[in-house]
Amino acid sequence: MINADAAGQQAVQTLQAAAAASAQGVIAAALDALAALPEWPACLLQLLPSIVKHAACCRDSSAGLEAVSAADAGGRVQKVLVVVPGDLQAVWSDAQRQALLLQLPLPAMQLLLSSDQLRVPSEDTVLYTAKQYVQAQAGDAAKAAAAKAALAQLVCAPQLSP
Repeated sequence: MINADAAGQQAVQTLQAAAAASAQGVIAAALDALAALPEWPACLLQLLPSIVKHAACCRDSSAGLEAVSAADAGGRVQKVLVVVPGDLQAVWSDAQRQALLLQLPLPAMQLLLSSDQLRVPSEDTVLYTAKQYVQAQAGDAAKAAAAKAALAQLVCAPQLSP
């Protein structure tokens, strides 16, 4: 429904306008502009790993949610993380978005699943996402255990379906 070229041009124009208007710099302006897009076109999805890699909040995989959230200045990375997958349930039918999600570092996954703006049909989707993420870390037992401990706290058990 969206012309990819037009969407890409719109995104670039939005980033340029935001950078020109922001006193916080290009990176902050770019994150704000990207977070403001209603949905990321496929051509922009490749930006996510670089954004997360360079984000101060996502560097320490042993940090707890409070420390990760505190390091996410203005909640910019969290906003981007929520926009990229869109409806979290839909991620599981889109191989590209699924791969991006499962490759996130643990702090980014914590930011995503802890967001009040996360679009999910039910808490079951949050549990499923956390479970899939832990399973994706199965190659490294320590990473998988850390992911399980960190993400289990983010699932609202009372809101799960019976």
